[in-house]
Amino acid sequence: MKKSNLDIEASIIDSYYNELPEKDTNLGFSNDSINLYDKLNAVSEKLDCLSDIDFDLDINILSIIQNAENIKTKKKNKFETLSFVLTALLILSLFSFLGMLLGFKVLIYILAFISTLMPFVLIPLAQIYKNKEGLQ
Repeated sequence: MKKSNLDIEASIIDSYYNELPEKDTNLGFSNDSINLYDKLNAVSEKLDCLSDIDFDLDINILSIIQNAENIKTKKKNKFETLSFVLTALLILSLFSFLGMLLGFKVLIYILAFISTLMPFVLIPLAQIYKNKEGLQ
């Protein structure tokens, strides 16, 4: 029974890498098998050249991750600072505008009312925000 070309190539490759079972050691040498051996030798030589190169791959992944976290934190801090400053300027300009429009006596009453109610609003909001952050 004659073997197909793929079976012959597979058996030649197995014999090249010394993986051929004991009973199939007699393959014969045709032109195709010699060409395949030459191709396998050429590939082996190319791979041997690559194994001689010393790649310096001393990478500290932990420091890279820490640097990325630091950059992310700095960016977040800059955004929070900018948003705080802009919000504070908006509130101050709103109060000054209301002071000119309504009079400063009314503005003082409004500010006293807001200052009295602010803890009752901010403490529950802070608790909700804290629970939301804890779940993530």
